[in-house]
Amino acid sequence: MPYTRALLESSPKVSNPSHTRLAAIPGRPPNLADLPRGCAFAPRCAYATERCHHERPVLEPAEETGHLFACFNPLPLRAASPS
Repeated sequence: MPYTRALLESSPKVSNPSHTRLAAIPGRPPNLADLPRGCAFAPRCAYATERCHHERPVLEPAEETGHLFACFNPLPLRAASPS
């Protein structure tokens, strides 16, 4: 999912040189006690549409067995990159 990919890309990589600046996700995490209308991740998601800000997506089965997702704009599967 777009937000999950952004989280993974923001984590440090052992292969990067020392003091490499980490990728940042703009904004603040959602307040779990007061979730926004629509998708809780929409304010910080680069792929969010108007629908994401007004309607909460429901959990659906992913292509990979045993996994679920809730996103109106799921990204295509791609091979895992070595970290």
